Amino acid sequence: MVIKCKDIFELFSDYLDEELESDLFTEIEEHLGECEHCISFFHTYQRTVTLCQSIEIVEVPGKVHIKLWRTLRKEIKK
Repeated sequence: MVIKCKDIFELFSDYLDEELESDLFTEIEEHLGECEHCISFFHTYQRTVTLCQSIEIVEVPGKVHIKLWRTLRKEIKK
């Protein structure tokens, strides 16, 4: 199977978590070694995941939380 760039983008999360079958994992690694576009995208994706994991979770005050959810629900219904 020849893996396409689009397929790889959809598998990045599983690839990073090493949750892929070994043959698919190897195929992605080979593709990343050959495809400048995918490796650039992958590095950006990897940095984004790392940044998101390092964000400190902040408790939102109850009243702000309720107001935020009400606003979001209204916007979603539009």
